[in-house]
Amino acid sequence: MTNWKARQVDLNECLPHQLQYSFSCFLSSLVPYAMGKEGQFQHLNGARSLVAFWIVCAHYMPKGTATGDFLNGAVFRVNVAVCFFVVVSGFVTHWTSEGRPLESVNELLHFYVRRLSRVLVTFWLAMLWAVYLQHKNGQELQVDYVVRCLCLVEQWVHWCPNGPSWFVFALLPSWILYPLTRKLVYLAEEIGGGAGLLFFQAFLFLSSAGPAVYLLLVHGNITMQEHSDMTFWPPSQMSDFVLGMTTAALVRRGGKYLHFLADFSLLVVVLVVFLLPRPATTWALHLNGWEPMLDHGLAPLLAG
Repeated sequence: MTNWKARQVDLNECLPHQLQYSFSCFLSSLVPYAMGKEGQFQHLNGARSLVAFWIVCAHYMPKGTATGDFLNGAVFRVNVAVCFFVVVSGFVTHWTSEGRPLESVNELLHFYVRRLSRVLVTFWLAMLWAVYLQHKNGQELQVDYVVRCLCLVEQWVHWCPNGPSWFVFALLPSWILYPLTRKLVYLAEEIGGGAGLLFFQAFLFLSSAGPAVYLLLVHGNITMQEHSDMTFWPPSQMSDFVLGMTTAALVRRGGKYLHFLADFSLLVVVLVVFLLPRPATTWALHLNGWEPMLDHGLAPLLAG
């Protein structure tokens, strides 16, 4: 993370005005409908709609003082929304693919086509549309730059024309490595059962939230650039994705008190988002101070 210096992020420049080009790319890349023997998880499908609307509001609502002060600027805490989508993506991917064999080349190819085809087609259309709009606005982009964006390479170091496409870049390593990471989930469950999965979840949470805790303890502050490194750099989301996978494995095991866990988790998330005051150095979508702790800090509760 410390070597990733080429990617200086200015959200005012990259996200808000890019969002109007192809927000559908962001939405389409979230997660497929959760299907299993029990059918769709309607509460997840509904929650995703609400959280997606939250993200739209964060980018389109006025950034004035009144908006920033209302409920401690909750509308701009969309790093929590992003964390939610990553955890749910891991949950749904494992829930729908857990019993599928993924050993042979044909099995892997079928998994990748099923998981990526719809996302990539929308991604490419949205990217080309953004390139066209920038061309109409008089901005000429280098062909090799556009090709690297279409090949899902450029976003590792620089923003691409369609800003919200960063979410596809961020989840791509998790989707590609799923056949391997699910073996870790199986191993944790085989060794320790439900307790093994919970210990694995604790390890994943420490690996995702640990860097923010370290920065805050050592420097007393987390900068906007460090926040971007912990959010937009593709490997930074893998732990939360696998945490969602372990949650699916835990749900398969069942439990008498899961509904209480869900209600408690949701209550704490709502209280944090709406009532916790923001640091003085944070404004709108520029997250500084301890605010970037929410990049991954609520992941276990969102899993709950």
